[in-house]
Amino acid sequence: PFGQSRDAANTSREIDQFNRINYEETRKTPAEYVDITSISRQGILSPQLVAADGLHPSGEQYRQWVELIAPGAKNILGKS
Repeated sequence: PFGQSRDAANTSREIDQFNRINYEETRKTPAEYVDITSISRQGILSPQLVAADGLHPSGEQYRQWVELIAPGAKNILGKS
């Protein structure tokens, strides 16, 4: 993937820090937080999760994201 030429450990730490802040901010709202990072990180070892451009998620990765996101989305929509 695109970011492989960068310091992977630093990039990972920055993403984790962003996700922690995102989670804390989300808790202040009625929204539900879903962490998709674990799936995104699998793209290094599972090329089918990365689009042909080497940067964006593939359809398969999006499908896996939906599996994680759908239960929370249904819960939120059911409360409307």
